[in-house]
Amino acid sequence: MNRNFILRLVFIMAGIASASWTYGQHSPTDTATLIHPGDQAPAVTFETAPGKTTTFADYRGKIVFINFFATWCGPCRAEMPSLNERVWLAHKDDPRFVFLAFGREHNWTEVNEFKGKIKVDFPLLPDMKRNVFGKFATAYIPRNVILDENGKVIWESSGFQPEEFEKMIQLLNEKLQKKA
Repeated sequence: MNRNFILRLVFIMAGIASASWTYGQHSPTDTATLIHPGDQAPAVTFETAPGKTTTFADYRGKIVFINFFATWCGPCRAEMPSLNERVWLAHKDDPRFVFLAFGREHNWTEVNEFKGKIKVDFPLLPDMKRNVFGKFATAYIPRNVILDENGKVIWESSGFQPEEFEKMIQLLNEKLQKKA
């Protein structure tokens, strides 16, 4: 066989493996995830408005949905409309629900500009130095986490795959229905 053909084939296979990893097909030996279902939410302070800080502990008694994204991330952009419709719009009026979307390595200006471009209704928060993201993972976005009313992780996923997204939505809906 032609040596160039074999090299191209190797690069194509590496690209497919890389794309699968990006979209959520993570290895069982994934060491990028630092929190798992059953773990307590990490202690971290973050801004919900310029100069206004809070912690996950401040949301005890509520179901907290956390999303990590980046403005340049294709899967993040693909997931945003579904998050807006199926998570935010579906539950925003429920006083037992909190939605926090953190722009990894982005500041207030960047997340606000991005929000205008992608046209979502939920608030976007900065995580300029990965202070929040770094407590949950070392790599891979989009990433979603759900905390129960006691601050324990009940869902963690990375990548954007429709099947996985549906499972997440089902769990979120069940948790909020039980509380009604």
